[in-house]
Amino acid sequence: MTGNDQEQEQEQEQEQEAVRRIAIPLPEVPDYYADSFTMSASAYTISLHVGIQVGPDAVKPMAARRMSPQHAKMMSILFTRMLRKYEEEMGEIPIPQKLLTDKDIDLGRDWNAV
Repeated sequence: MTGNDQEQEQEQEQEQEAVRRIAIPLPEVPDYYADSFTMSASAYTISLHVGIQVGPDAVKPMAARRMSPQHAKMMSILFTRMLRKYEEEMGEIPIPQKLLTDKDIDLGRDWNAV
């Protein structure tokens, strides 16, 4: 190894050490399971509230996520892509007909056409 190579290697090691020293520890992030959600929208914000169903008409709120419409649209596109890949690999995800009817969801219109 030439002196120049050694200098470059030493500089790289110093840069890597500097990055390690300034790394900011991440705070612990809450982890929630949710089996219920509601959504709402205003001109500038999309809100997603998630919770756990604790009775026939009762939901325990767990978390709220507010985002821009642009962020929500990107999430929707990426969720759709991920779910399509999941179904390709694992098979179709069944949804009870009553739930589809209650939410006025037509899989041909709302899922297959996307």
